[in-house]
Amino acid sequence: MIIKTPNNGIAKYNFPNIVKNDDYGGASFTITDSKTGLAIDITNVIIKIEFKLTSSSPVALTYSTTNGLILITDAINGVFQIISNQVSIDAGRYLYDCEFTYPNGRVKTYFSGTWVIIQDITNG
Repeated sequence: MIIKTPNNGIAKYNFPNIVKNDDYGGASFTITDSKTGLAIDITNVIIKIEFKLTSSSPVALTYSTTNGLILITDAINGVFQIISNQVSIDAGRYLYDCEFTYPNGRVKTYFSGTWVIIQDITNG
């Protein structure tokens, strides 16, 4: 998935629906500047995605470079991936955003969206 940073705001990406307790196969993302078309260097950046039912709800799931669920695979070319993992949070429609913290302390949110977790019937 290529995420192009919009001129005013953040890009939208909705994760594909998944059944609770199924394995999410992961995804690869490339962050590019929409003005230049060039990749954004993410060397030594901390990337964090938090999933919540509402913006003020407790965090249900975190993917980050610090917990090992996000890996930067080509920093110069703005490429990172969410690794394959089991999704065991409660069923629901979650909101998220993807926040980048640069070594100089600058914080930038490049994209956000939703992720629908469907109730597992077989294993409840």
